[in-house]
Amino acid sequence: MIDLYSWSTPNGRKVSVMLEETGLEYRAHGIN
Repeated sequence: MIDLYSWSTPNGRKVSVMLEETGLEYRAHGIN
């Protein structure tokens, strides 16, 4: 499982989209 720590920015969203498209398991953690 991948832990994704990212801001809500275009580059952060790109990683989320890539993980969804590849079907990899991940857990998203927002940074504020």
